[in-house]
Amino acid sequence: MVTLVIYIRDESNNQILIEKASVRDHWLLLGEGEIHGSQVRVAKLVGPDEEENPKAFEDYKKFVRLTGFNEDKIKIPGQVEACTPEHD
Repeated sequence: MVTLVIYIRDESNNQILIEKASVRDHWLLLGEGEIHGSQVRVAKLVGPDEEENPKAFEDYKKFVRLTGFNEDKIKIPGQVEACTPEHD
C-alpha cells in the first residue's frame, strides 16, 4: 500500500482515514464515530468501477486486519441492478 494518508476529524470526534491502495485509482477508507449513542466503525474499498480487482481486495483485507476488524466478517455486496441514465 502507498503511504499517502488523509485524516479528517470534525468537532464531534467523527473521523475518516483515507489511504491510497497499491492499485491505481483505488482507496481504502476507515470511518469511526458515533451514531445515536453507538460507536460505529466502517472500512470500505473504493475504486473507479464495479469490476473486482483481486490485488485491491488483498490490500483491503490487509487494511482491515491492521485496523482491528475481523476479516471473517467482511461482506461483499453484489450489484442488484445496473444503473443506466435515462435519455429522451
